Formats: sequence, C-alpha cells, structure tokens
Amino acid sequence: MASTDSLEYDNDFWQQRLGPASQFSLEKKCHLMFSLLIFLALSFAHLLEFIFSSKVMVVKQRVSKFMAYSSMGTTDDTRFPPAMVFRLWHENYPKSRSWLHDMIIPGCVKEIALEESDKLINDGSLRIKLSDLTMEKIRDLLKPENIAGKYKEAALFLWGILHTFAASPNCYRRGKKSEMTGEEIEFAAGEDFQGAEDLNAMDDPQQDPERPSSGFEALPQGFLWSPEFAIIMAISMLVFVCNRATNILPIMLRLFFKINRTGSRVLTMLSNVGVCVSEERVKKRLSEDAINLAVQLMTSDKLYAVIFDNINIYLRKFQQRVTNHHSMINATNAAVIEIDEEGIDKAAAQDLDAKLKL
Repeated sequence: MASTDSLEYDNDFWQQRLGPASQFSLEKKCHLMFSLLIFLALSFAHLLEFIFSSKVMVVKQRVSKFMAYSSMGTTDDTRFPPAMVFRLWHENYPKSRSWLHDMIIPGCVKEIALEESDKLINDGSLRIKLSDLTMEKIRDLLKPENIAGKYKEAALFLWGILHTFAASPNCYRRGKKSEMTGEEIEFAAGEDFQGAEDLNAMDDPQQDPERPSSGFEALPQGFLWSPEFAIIMAISMLVFVCNRATNILPIMLRLFFKINRTGSRVLTMLSNVGVCVSEERVKKRLSEDAINLAVQLMTSDKLYAVIFDNINIYLRKFQQRVTNHHSMINATNAAVIEIDEEGIDKAAAQDLDAKLKL
C-alpha cells in the first residue's frame, strides 16, 4: 500500500527510464502523460478522483497550488486555474453544457444564495428602527441608487442574475437592433409588441423632460425605465419575506400607497407578498420628527414661510331638503418651508415694522 508521504514511483524511477525532464518541451510532456494514460487504460474519471481525493502529501500540495487563487496572475485563467478548466468544458463541449448546468451550477447557486441572504437580512442599514427614523433619513432612503448600492454590496451574485433577466433584450428590442444592422429576425406568434408611440420613445429614451432621473447608469438600449427599479423591488420582497425586520422598502411603499388612498384589500394583498407593511407607527414617528424640524426652523435665524390650507370634507350628506344638515370636517393644514436666502435682503425681510407701515 502506498505511503501518504510519497508516491510509489519517485524521480529516480523516471530518471532511469526517460532521462532528464528538461529535454522535453511542455507539449511533449503533455503527450507523454496522455500516452501513459492510454497505455495504462486509466480513465479520466479515476485519475481525477485520485488527484483530488489523494492523501499523498506531494499530490495534495500540487492540488492545493492548483486550487489557490493568485492575485499575481495576468488573466483570469492564470489567477484561478479551475475557472479555466470549467470555461474550456463549457466552450469546447456544447453537448455537455446542460449537464454542467444541471449537476454543478445549482448546488453552487444555492450556497451563494444562502450566503447573500444572510448578509441582507443581517444588514442593520436595511432595517428601519422607529426610534432612529427621521425625515432626513427618509429622504436618503428614498434615493433608489442608495438601496441599489446596499443590495449590490451584499448580494452581487443575486443582483447580477436578476439584472441579466430584466435587462436582456426581448424579441421586439432584438428586432429593432436587427433593423439597424440590416439583419432579419423571426418573432414568435402572438408576441405583444409596443405601440407606435412607444417606438419613437424607444429611439430616444431621453426625450421626455418630465421623466425623473433614476440615479442609475445609462439605460440599456431600448429601455424607457431602468430595469434596476424592478430588481430593487424583487430583492426587497425576498428579504422581507425571509425576515420581516428587513423592512427598508416595504415601509416606504406602504406610506405611498396609503397617501394615494389604495384600498384596504389591495394593501392586504401587497402585504402578503412582501411589498408593504403597516404604516401607523411610522406615520406617528415621522409626524413627530416633522414637528420638531418645523420648530427648529422657526426658532432659528433662517427665513421661512408658513402656508395655511383650509380643507372642508363632507363626512355624510342628508336628504336634499332646505333644512338639510351636513356632517363635515373643517381642518386647516400648516406647512413651514425654509426660504432660499440667496439674493434676499435678510434684514429688510425681517423688518416687521416697515411692513406694517406699507
């Protein structure tokens, strides 16, 4: 039985039979090894199994060097040789690709998904604590690129998969590209393409001045809106379903849905799929912070304006008679807004006596 410290056939054995190894070029060495493999009728599977499971120290050392990542490499192949092997399998043996995808990729993807899921649900910056919630933080959270940056940092692999799915050109966009290059393409029957109005917009995605900037990089060709919005929503739903404490986007969306008077049944459905959560405590906390901000502004030396808005809302209306009585809510909203002081004579603006004499 072979020792775990050395191979059965050492350098002296091969020196006597082949002579100095330096006399062989790299290609000849490879041919020699493969010829020996054929002569011994040894299958690749048995050889690879021996290489990667051997307890022989010299074999383990060589395998460890092969499996190590080297930052000194000039290409991906030299930095991590196993990636080169997989790439060659994938490129040179197309009939085996489906088996590579089915028998190798899924297990790795699941491991990466679990790792990135743990990173996301354990990221404190993706959780909204009511005690720390302020209007300033809300403004910062509502910038899509900020949330996208957090998701990319914690789940780059998941982001890449979703981006490939969302940003890949569909049949229509491939057809438009073919028109530009003069190529022909066949479309699937029943494909629902965009109308003529959208065709012009597709050619110039920047033509709408009213469309807000997404804060992302340039849009993929043919897209009116950044597909990263959909990716942000998808990841937010996934992490919220996994851990309801990861609530950065669902809470924000619930506020918007509530402001827009979305029906209770719709809100319940959206809550069940992880799009939004209850907003009552958030509204209370933000109202408190808004009041504090207004007080700070009014007690500072900055210029501000107070805007009043009277609201009359019918609660119920009785029969149409001369003596009708209606139940109403008569309310007055007030907003305190900071004024940009650039180009303003601040002393004159604050001189109330001068204004009363006008």
